[in-house]
Amino acid sequence: YVAHKLRRIYFHLYKIEDRIEALGMREIPKTWRQVESVLYLQRELDMVPGLSPTREWIASPDRVIERVRHVRRAKPKRIVECGSGASTVAIARALQQNGGGHVHSLDHDAKFAEITRQRLAEAGLSDFATVITAPLREQRIGERTSAWYDVPKLPDGPYDMVVVDG
Repeated sequence: YVAHKLRRIYFHLYKIEDRIEALGMREIPKTWRQVESVLYLQRELDMVPGLSPTREWIASPDRVIERVRHVRRAKPKRIVECGSGASTVAIARALQQNGGGHVHSLDHDAKFAEITRQRLAEAGLSDFATVITAPLREQRIGERTSAWYDVPKLPDGPYDMVVVDG
C-alpha cells in the first residue's frame, strides 16, 4: 500500500515538473505558490480522505488559505458563501476545528452543489455546512438589474462572514 502511494506521489511530482517546464520560467512562482498552498491546506486541515481538488473550482488554493486563516482567527459562527466547492469543504473543516459554526453555501449549478455535498459527507463535515441550490435570477436593486442568487432557502442573518468568489 505504501509503495503504491509513494509511486503515485512520484508520478504526480513528475507531472508537476512537466507542467512547470511547459509554463516557462515566468510562471514558476505562481505555480509553486499554488503547490505550496495545497500542501499547507492538507497539513493544517488534517483531512481524511483529503481536501477535494481545488483547480476544478474557481477558488485557487492560496485564496482558500486566506479564508481558512480568517475563520480560525475571527471564529465566525454563521457564514454565507457565494459559490460552493473546495473552499466550502475547507471552511467547514476550519469551523469543525474551531469547535463550531456553520457555512451556508449558495450554488446556482445543481451538479456542482451535489458534488460539494458529497465531498462534505465523505469528509464528515455535513454538520458544519449546508449547500443550497439557488438558481440565478434577474433581481432589481434600486435602479440596477443583475443576475443574483434566488435565496428563499437561505436562513435569515445576521452572518459573521460573507465569502463572494468570482
